[in-house]
Amino acid sequence: MSGGNAAKTIASMMIGFALAAVGLDSVTGTLRLTFGFTSLLKGFDFLIAVIAFSASARFWRRWRRGLRSRGRAPKST
Repeated sequence: MSGGNAAKTIASMMIGFALAAVGLDSVTGTLRLTFGFTSLLKGFDFLIAVIAFSASARFWRRWRRGLRSRGRAPKST
């Protein structure tokens, strides 16, 4: 599916399955992976999850490279 690293593809699929399992089961009415939080009854909003994953990927990429400051060093007096 990804055309590249199979481990990354499998990890992405497992995270997706785990997020899809959160909430109230519509067939049986049982709670899945809510851990007692009532705010998780509806599950995750797809758009919010996509934005969060995009932001976290960007964060880890910058952290791995090191945060480089592009500004000038302050002058010492």
